[in-house]
Amino acid sequence: QLRCGALTLHKAWFHLAPASEVFAALHAVVMDATRRPQSAATGGGRAGLRGAALLDVLKDKEARASGNAALSGVFRRLHAACLKPYRRMLARWLEEGVVDDPFGEFFVLGDPTQKKESLASDALSAYWSGRWRLKPSAVPRFLRDVAPA
Repeated sequence: QLRCGALTLHKAWFHLAPASEVFAALHAVVMDATRRPQSAATGGGRAGLRGAALLDVLKDKEARASGNAALSGVFRRLHAACLKPYRRMLARWLEEGVVDDPFGEFFVLGDPTQKKESLASDALSAYWSGRWRLKPSAVPRFLRDVAPA
């Protein structure tokens, strides 16, 4: 329609309106994620949403957008993309016993003073319970039901 001169402002708005709603929602998430300060316990005093807090916001936005398939799909894909680092950290922790958390967003904290060698002397060693601690403020909402109190 643009090339043949038939595109009117009304037609352009008709085609762009659905995208503008998605962009407005994305803008709101970005503004929310970059402005909201976190406590020292959840984000090291850095401004903005990170880790579990960001995952929770994206999941909430997806639920609120359930009547809009396009918008809900955008938030679902964003949530899935933000979960990838969590999955990698969780897999590495479970498979190798290593917490690789460069930004302090994972919900497991390691105590480097505990060594694997203690397992050899005591089969019921306190290694696993002493080596790892849960950081409750970093547990995403969808995992809180299974996290120990």
